[in-house]
Amino acid sequence: ADPAASGPAKGAEWSLAIDRVAVRGAQVNWRDESLPTPAELGLRNVVLDASAIAWPLSQPLQFSGGIDIVGTAPVLASAQAQQQQSSVAKKTADRKPPSKAKTPATAPAPVPARVLFSGSATAQQGQLASSMQAVSLALAAPYLGQFLKPQLAGTLSADVGLAWQGQAMVAQVARLTLDGLELTCSTPADCRPVSAAATGV
Repeated sequence: ADPAASGPAKGAEWSLAIDRVAVRGAQVNWRDESLPTPAELGLRNVVLDASAIAWPLSQPLQFSGGIDIVGTAPVLASAQAQQQQSSVAKKTADRKPPSKAKTPATAPAPVPARVLFSGSATAQQGQLASSMQAVSLALAAPYLGQFLKPQLAGTLSADVGLAWQGQAMVAQVARLTLDGLELTCSTPADCRPVSAAATGV
């Protein structure tokens, strides 16, 4: 028997080629339990288009898509804290002379953050453009909470670009907007004033 006809030559590499991949309406629930307060993230309405998918990468991989970000743990915790404060305020109000009852207004549903992206990549270089709209800063709360006691609130909108070649990387920010930026204290201990002696002043 001819050894060459019995199978691929020794050392031959496998290859992969896919013309196009499309994803519509996908959902992802993500939870990071490595933190003292686990971080949770919900990805909804995931859209992904990719083309020229091949291995080895003989040509640039093209990709684009979008994601809605919803249902984070910090946002839910904040809502629970507001409900507790409202309950305390109600008990205090109950001790006052009765007044005409008012129908509480229904809070609007939070608007999910929207992230759009597109780019191309090879084994050595690539580029990525992303547009972020109304991304809640509460997403970073479980991570910042290890170093920052006051809670950070607000939304971030930005247009950013990233390019890399080998180990070299360049980032560009075309637009950056912060709305409703706040630092709030859950307890008085979170925002203790710093004495002059502690600062050396």
